[in-house]
Amino acid sequence: MCKSITFDANGKMEYAGTQAQNFLATNSYKINFIPELIINNPNGVSMNTDNVIVTTKLYLKNGKFFSDAQSNPNYLTCSELCQITYQPSCCINGPIKILSNSISTRIIPLGKGNVFRNFILTAGDNANSEWLLDYFYSPQAFGSALAPGLTSVSQFEYFRFDRVSGTAPGYAQIEWGHNSGVTNPANLTVARWSGSMWEDAGNIGIQGNSDSGNVASSTMTSFGYVALASTDNQQLPVELSSFNVGTNRNNVTLSWATTHELNNSGFEIERKSTLDSN
Repeated sequence: MCKSITFDANGKMEYAGTQAQNFLATNSYKINFIPELIINNPNGVSMNTDNVIVTTKLYLKNGKFFSDAQSNPNYLTCSELCQITYQPSCCINGPIKILSNSISTRIIPLGKGNVFRNFILTAGDNANSEWLLDYFYSPQAFGSALAPGLTSVSQFEYFRFDRVSGTAPGYAQIEWGHNSGVTNPANLTVARWSGSMWEDAGNIGIQGNSDSGNVASSTMTSFGYVALASTDNQQLPVELSSFNVGTNRNNVTLSWATTHELNNSGFEIERKSTLDSN
């Protein structure tokens, strides 16, 4: 029979190893509640169990906390009163569940690999609600259809912002970085995938510049996945100022110049045969 480990009100658990560690239940013991959880391992801690609630404080002191919602629903839950604090380059790499029962704002440090993004969640009323958050540094593959008013949506990254229970409205404040492809912050907004298209979730405030910043949505009552979007055409990652072709007998020389490059590692040149009809 599985036994539960019970902490007193001031109890804490710290993972302070130097090799990657696992947070898991055994056949004999199960942890349901932890007042304070400290992640202090430069090689990270992986969540290999579920239904663990941190009630007072989650402190990401050193390293990353890895969780998973794909193969197994192994993620941490932070209670309504849980404070989340963190040091630079520390994050939750995977999903995390946040509980709310009041109008409140939480900063949740998310990340994938060496990319870190804060998600600022604001619950809009006092209804008991549960939120599931995650970050993906990869192109979204839901679709490219845009609602009127939007001209583009990020192909660099996106977030999961789900209300899995409850009725509270919510606000999403999402970050961008130097590797987000942002060139015109003034026209950014938050977009939500409706299931068939990206819809404008609004913009009630923007902070930052093209290298870093955040944008806050309007009140949301429908959730799912959100991403940075624009109400105008953001500048392309590479902008050419000239492109020239020259010939010398059987040789062809190409030359070009750019006025703007963002996260560009180089150029690929392709040649088409005159016999190719495609």
